[in-house]
Amino acid sequence: MNKSEQMNELVTALVGFHKEVGKIVKNAKNPFFKSSYGDLNSYLAEIREPLYNNGLVLIQLPITNGLTTTLAHSSGQFISETMEMQPSKNDPQGQGSALTYMRRYSLASVLNLNAEDDDGNDASKKAPKQKSDPKALEEAKIMISEYVEAPELKKDMETLIKNFVKRGCIREEVRQIGLKRYAELTK
Repeated sequence: MNKSEQMNELVTALVGFHKEVGKIVKNAKNPFFKSSYGDLNSYLAEIREPLYNNGLVLIQLPITNGLTTTLAHSSGQFISETMEMQPSKNDPQGQGSALTYMRRYSLASVLNLNAEDDDGNDASKKAPKQKSDPKALEEAKIMISEYVEAPELKKDMETLIKNFVKRGCIREEVRQIGLKRYAELTK
């Protein structure tokens, strides 16, 4: 890893960046693993404005079988790392695919983005079946009662949350779903 001597302004800018950036949208499908992931354009669309607003720029330059990613601040402070990867096929399509993959994963790493990609190696493994967690369901009900006043909305929300918990959703997902549904119901 390469970095500037000072990092204070870069770190401050990254804090501002993380206050603005959202979760990466999974807008693409991997037909081999039947999984979803955010493609490179989804990443770039989500980070462009928060980077700009905080005086940050991401620079990605290809090297032979690799990529150097640099995150720089308008102060001149930076952090940089190189990733190497052998393309599965040594033709233009294989090299382009490897480069796109490296760009996506490198920018997600350097920016510590909140993105879950399930198109990597773990996608080839069978996911363990998750069981409904009664504690998570109770927490969801408490959460809903804080956000919903009307009894009919509360019942609808509890049913919705119960269904998501049965599907093995984690508590943060349950909270986000509850907030979204409440917003829809109270418009």
